[in-house]
Amino acid sequence: MALTLYDALKFFDYTATRPEPDAGRVVLTDLVSDARKVTPGAAFYAHQGAHVDGRSFIPEAIARGARLILLQANEADAATRRACGDLPIIALRAPSDLGKFAAYFFGYPSRRLRLLGVTGTNGKTTITFLIAQLLQGLEKKCYILGTLGCGFLGKLHKSPNTTLEPIELQRTLAQAVEEGARYAVMEVSSIGAAENRISGCEFFGGIFTNLTRDHLDYHHTMENYAAAKLKFLRMVPPEHVVLNAMDEYGRKWLDELAGSIYYAAAGALPFLADKRGLLASRLEFTHEGTQFAIDSALGDFKVKLPLYGAFNVFNYLAAISLLHVLGQPFPELMRVSAQLQPVVGRMERFAVAGCAPVCIVDYAHTPDGVEQALKAAREHMDADGVLACVLGCGGDRDSGKRPVMAQKAAVYADRVFITADNPRTEDPLRIIDDMLLGVVAARDKIEVIPDRKAAIAAAFKWAQQENGVLLVAGKGHEDYQILKDKTIHFSDREEVCRLLGLPAPQPLYAAAQTEEQPS
Repeated sequence: MALTLYDALKFFDYTATRPEPDAGRVVLTDLVSDARKVTPGAAFYAHQGAHVDGRSFIPEAIARGARLILLQANEADAATRRACGDLPIIALRAPSDLGKFAAYFFGYPSRRLRLLGVTGTNGKTTITFLIAQLLQGLEKKCYILGTLGCGFLGKLHKSPNTTLEPIELQRTLAQAVEEGARYAVMEVSSIGAAENRISGCEFFGGIFTNLTRDHLDYHHTMENYAAAKLKFLRMVPPEHVVLNAMDEYGRKWLDELAGSIYYAAAGALPFLADKRGLLASRLEFTHEGTQFAIDSALGDFKVKLPLYGAFNVFNYLAAISLLHVLGQPFPELMRVSAQLQPVVGRMERFAVAGCAPVCIVDYAHTPDGVEQALKAAREHMDADGVLACVLGCGGDRDSGKRPVMAQKAAVYADRVFITADNPRTEDPLRIIDDMLLGVVAARDKIEVIPDRKAAIAAAFKWAQQENGVLLVAGKGHEDYQILKDKTIHFSDREEVCRLLGLPAPQPLYAAAQTEEQPS
């Protein structure tokens, strides 16, 4: 559908800054927020971001052929209006207006497929990939949007952040529709929700996993962090909301979001007997994965998954709970569950039969994530095994979690090798000093090796001598390391494969990812 300038003005019920007698004949060819991507006839959104003021690129956008400028009302000062010259301007009255207009511009793509969202501190990526795998097994095409990228299974392309900016999100959803997607499943970050990136999306279903400390450099308080998650959940039909009832916020929202369903461990929450839910029981952990039973009002089932950790049992429960409430029968879900595979960089196991150590690469980068990953590794080990952990913390992020993450590692691992993660603009040694504040009483278990490659090699050697297991935490799927003045290629997955004498793992993308903007 070709939109005109008149359509855009009418959408906002807006009177332009000057008469536009030819507005019905001015076709808007595109909607962009990057002046370099402006083509003749495009609408250009100029916004003052955290690092770049898009308004300074208005002259370039005009030179490239822009026919409409969109601004936030509070950024439409006199100088900016003068820079627009004779071009019509739309001053957006609310931060959510951009997403709503982008959805309109691209033909409301979330109405043309079933859009599912997953939010929470941990588990988002794994759950989205489990949902996509299950739907693929049911012969339903599902598009993925999240931390690992966008696209269909096996055909991902890089994504600049977990939840895309509004214009790119709607463009990407429209592309998914064009490529035949019947479903799309996306990670909904708290920052994405708070910044109205998902405005204009119409969600068919949603999952909440948990809420533990993360992103407080952005949200400042846990209350603000929780409010961002709830903001998304309120966009989902309540009867299609799945909540982790083992999380305090999940339990609270069960009543607040009337009709929602839950998942939990059997016997843990007897007071929820009047609610609909799935329960996991009789968990058994092996070197190859996990076996357990599912108890529900619709029957009991036994499941065997090639996934490590109790938390992945609950990630799986979240996925099948949502798909079931959306109409997929349990027997069919059980049938395709046998085909599930681990997600890249999420408790991903690398091993040589009969040789130590078993190596696990995981994206754990929060205190709770580190604890859960180490507990999971321990669950699948022999009782007399030892556990080593390589851990760093990212720079330019919440510094308050650094000592807590180190403390968690010291509690749940037998030896911890503290190193660099993505230091970004910070001094790596300063980050390590912050971490060490949390392990003063456990210094005998700690070895500091700032170079990450050397730290992984040292941890590997220690675990090998002790016939143990090595968990390399923090970077997971990432194949880069962000330093102060450059980004270099670096992959935890490649390092452990090299040390084990295994072939290099398949890359996630056709080309190495070179930048990161997590959110």
